[in-house]
Order: sequence, then C-alpha cells, then structure tokens
Amino acid sequence: SSDLAQAGMGLRCLGGNSNDLLGLAFSIGIPRNNSLREEKVLETFYRWQMSAHTQLSAGAQAIFDPSNAPTAGTIGVFYGRVRIVF
Repeated sequence: SSDLAQAGMGLRCLGGNSNDLLGLAFSIGIPRNNSLREEKVLETFYRWQMSAHTQLSAGAQAIFDPSNAPTAGTIGVFYGRVRIVF
C-alpha cells in the first residue's frame, strides 16, 4: 500500500475536432514500506475522435525509480487504445 498524488491537464481541439484531447499528467507514489522507492510517472497522450462512437489514443509514460523494479532507473512505456462506445 502507498500514498498517491496525481495532477494532470488536457487541451482540446488541436486536431480540429472539439473531442480531440492532448493530455499531460504527473504522479508520485510514496510506499509505506521504507525499503521501496518513491515511484514517479510522467505521461502524455493524444486522443483522436475518429467517429461519433470511436476514439483512438496513443501515449507514452516515463516511470522513474519504479518500486517493482529496484534495479531500473527509468522505464518507458508506449501504448495505443481503441475505445468504441455503443
């Protein structure tokens, strides 16, 4: 278990569609177990509104001092997601 703080912001309309969204976020996890490191995450993503019911997102995360990988300094994660609402 740990304490978690998060902050983020988004900017709409960059792609011309009012539902497109560019996001940036930061979080820090402070474990209650003193033997684990404080994990920090910086994330950015872009979400395209492809149609009235479909969204496509692509993003990247940089995870600094990951608690579950004590020998790693920084880990990069890239992702893609399709969301269909019906």
